[in-house]
Amino acid sequence: MIAALGRIALAAVAVIVALAPVQAQDTRARIKEKGVLVAGVKNDYKPWGFLDPSGKIVGLEIDLAADVATGSASSWR
Repeated sequence: MIAALGRIALAAVAVIVALAPVQAQDTRARIKEKGVLVAGVKNDYKPWGFLDPSGKIVGLEIDLAADVATGSASSWR
């Protein structure tokens, strides 16, 4: 019984892994179609995201979002 459940779980994981690239391609296509990448980031945890003295959100997450947008969209917010 346990072996059968293990095989079912393994098959489910295999299906999820097989479909992940398809979903990623669809997401990239939607971003390119819209021309804008909208990214939600936190602004309360240095160095990931925080407010600089002028009130602008800066940090690693913001830099990563900008890099992703550069390759897939005309702008980001």
